[in-house]
Amino acid sequence: MTDTTQVTDARDLDPTVSTMANGAEDLKLRIGGKGAQLARMQQLGLPVPAWFSLDADDYRRALDHADVHAAQARALELIKADDHAGASAALQTAILALPLPDDIQLDIVDRWKQLGAGMVAVRSSAIGEDSAEQSFAGQFDSVLGVRTERQLLDALRQCWASAYNERAIAYRARHELDPLDAAMAIVVQKQVASDVSGVMFTGNPISGDPLVTVISSCWGLGEALVSGIANADTYKFDRRSNDLEIDIADKDVQIVLAPDGLTEEVTVLDALRNVTSLTEEQVGELVALGELLERAQGHPQDVEWAYEDGTLHVLQTRPVTTKLRPRGIRRIWDNSNIVESYSGVVSPLTFSFARDAYAGVYIQTMGLLRIPRAEVPRAQVVTRQKLGYLDGRVYYNLASWYYLLSVLPNYEEH
Repeated sequence: MTDTTQVTDARDLDPTVSTMANGAEDLKLRIGGKGAQLARMQQLGLPVPAWFSLDADDYRRALDHADVHAAQARALELIKADDHAGASAALQTAILALPLPDDIQLDIVDRWKQLGAGMVAVRSSAIGEDSAEQSFAGQFDSVLGVRTERQLLDALRQCWASAYNERAIAYRARHELDPLDAAMAIVVQKQVASDVSGVMFTGNPISGDPLVTVISSCWGLGEALVSGIANADTYKFDRRSNDLEIDIADKDVQIVLAPDGLTEEVTVLDALRNVTSLTEEQVGELVALGELLERAQGHPQDVEWAYEDGTLHVLQTRPVTTKLRPRGIRRIWDNSNIVESYSGVVSPLTFSFARDAYAGVYIQTMGLLRIPRAEVPRAQVVTRQKLGYLDGRVYYNLASWYYLLSVLPNYEEH
């Protein structure tokens, strides 16, 4: 048997993940948004715990069973009567009692053993779960602290059944989706025994500010935060000013891994209840992680993370569905050099003279240097933005300077 104690990359275990050439959207249709994002984060070289997946075809095949078909028919009648709870109970009862196809059972157990047969987290990864338009975040089950083969198979059924929990059925109905149109892939991932964990939004979902990173953290496993059991510390980092605002909560309870498997709720030690759960260095590490993910994904991100013995692990990322304010245009103002010509406060008339003089000189220089004609119209606009008038003082607009430098001959070569 292969020694998998060194495995850190799901591609060593899961042929699905190695087919990134098929495209991200194809991968999402096979292993869901959560699985596809884990694969993407691995491509970026991020610290993702080792994992493998069962794709949605396994789910569809397992649920192609007479008992499930009967439950679906019953559920449709209950949904028509707005009895979402009854519909959920009928479907989940049938799925939890479902006999697993032998090949699926053997497959998941074999790959779990390749991971080392150690403690794992079994996570739902629904098809269409986390898009930029809709989010089922927090609606489907994850089972943490799975230690035995029996717990593994029970967790698989539980995650499949959560596709039809009451909230998910109601959410689909509210968004005019087929309430029974669900497909669930599964992610099995090495369990992180986290000392502190939480979530991070790369834009503030409350104020709508896209340049304020918001981090919530609690002691123990992040399940306590997601479920609302635990109070969380909040860190707001303004990426323009580098200001950090910290709000320390009274963290009285936490969820930890139980000795016999799964999890348990325990009381936080008095010495830890009202102290910060993250160091400033860890906040900085998380902010940098969020910026990297936001650039890579092209959209603000909602990130789940955990620290174990001071080491960061990234567990999940998804698009932020809250609409944030547009970023606008960032400008850098600098008075180096020009302060020698216009020191102190100057009048608006003086500023207008300086602005027009600088613009005229630069346009003449462009002509002498034979700048391509196609660049001249834009350059004429930009030259009038080279200077700014702030609080009665004259500044350079560095972005305009950088553009004007970029059109000079041989700029890219040097």
